[in-house]
Amino acid sequence: MRDLLPLVEFPMRVILSTPMMLLLFVCIVAWVYRKNGRSSYQEVEQLPLEDDTVEG
Repeated sequence: MRDLLPLVEFPMRVILSTPMMLLLFVCIVAWVYRKNGRSSYQEVEQLPLEDDTVEG
């Protein structure tokens, strides 16, 4: 991959990387706000409030 980078000029790297980063951002936002995520976030938000004593 590093061998290909010198072949691509700097403006072309910007043109190629900008839509890729935008797509990555949109995918992360969609993943965070998915419908099934609410239940897992509610479980995680209760973790600091749970009693974590270890018996034994």
